[in-house]
Amino acid sequence: MYPQTHFLAALFLGEVLLKLGVLSQKTVVVCAVLAVLIDLDHWAAFMIRHHEFSLKKAWNAATVKHENERTFIHHRTGFIIMAAILLITFLFNRLVFWVLGTAYLSHMFLDYVHVIEKKNFRFKELGFWINITGFELVLDFVLIFVIILLLV
Repeated sequence: MYPQTHFLAALFLGEVLLKLGVLSQKTVVVCAVLAVLIDLDHWAAFMIRHHEFSLKKAWNAATVKHENERTFIHHRTGFIIMAAILLITFLFNRLVFWVLGTAYLSHMFLDYVHVIEKKNFRFKELGFWINITGFELVLDFVLIFVIILLLV
């Protein structure tokens, strides 16, 4: 999934937690930003593998060449370690637990939702290739609509 979808999904989940009195509006925004920043591991893996610092080349390698460069946090072992860290965090600081948990779990859920989609919309913007599915576009609009409803 693309950064905007990770942002919107974490924002949606954060807004639900805001309505439940678990998070404040500021921490909801922090959750959404962290959900996007989690994908910096793709860039780190690209730099390690290719000895190349270019964010644009890393992005295009992932979207055009479909290189699956990820660090451990995107794999099963990393998920188990992160879940353990989140559970331990819950015992000591519940706010940190909710913020990190919302960002990480919403991100991982989206990364592992596999929808068979044959129609992709592919275009290049400022040198960055975008290859987004119709499903993700619809999901983005649905999330925006529901977030607006939650804010009203």
